[in-house]
Amino acid sequence: MLPPRTSFAPPGVGWKLVARQQISSPDLARACGCDGNVVPRGREVPLAALSECRNSRVLLDSGIIQWMPPTPPPVARPPVVARSEPAVAVVVEDHVVAWDLLVAAKMRERNTDCRSVGVDMALASPGGADAWRLCLLADAEKQRGSFRRVPRRP
Repeated sequence: MLPPRTSFAPPGVGWKLVARQQISSPDLARACGCDGNVVPRGREVPLAALSECRNSRVLLDSGIIQWMPPTPPPVARPPVVARSEPAVAVVVEDHVVAWDLLVAAKMRERNTDCRSVGVDMALASPGGADAWRLCLLADAEKQRGSFRRVPRRP
């Protein structure tokens, strides 16, 4: 049984002929305004150019060139608003405790039990890197002080 013939008339308003694969046809490429002898895939083929092509019926019936419906206009997306992070105010004299409180607050904000996620979020927050540096300096100072106290032998 032969496949049904595709009509040269568009099925609806705004429909256009589109090459569904690359076509090597010098006369069709010239009529489409393409450089060289090839019509690239996805290129719109004017109906006048198809009428000048010798094998237009075969191209249309085999689906190499198909009628495509009009594309809807792009829908405007609402602008992406950056999520503002709530300010976490921690006033503690010990910088190590302040860092732990900041990480715990970020874990609660993300609703997670994973400490590494809290650390990543704390480091990415404004002032988080400074809090981490202060924590490291305070911890190093504590350890340096403990190494200086060498017990004497009796």
